[in-house]
Amino acid sequence: ENGNLVIEGRRQLAMNAEDQFLVIRGVIRPEDITSDNLVSSQYIADAQIYYVGEGVVSDKLKPGWLTRVVDWFWPF
Repeated sequence: ENGNLVIEGRRQLAMNAEDQFLVIRGVIRPEDITSDNLVSSQYIADAQIYYVGEGVVSDKLKPGWLTRVVDWFWPF
């Protein structure tokens, strides 16, 4: 509608015998893209930066099914 672009970038890292991803997501204006096809982080609006892990370690850190059910009924 307004010409802004939603962007997302991922960087894969191998840590602790599993794959982890550094993800950045946000909104940019087309005029902030340089001739080298780069955007400075200061021009990313509504930026979200987070890690996502996939593998044995991440699976073990997730709460079990019983914990999730109890949290759903009693989230405090």
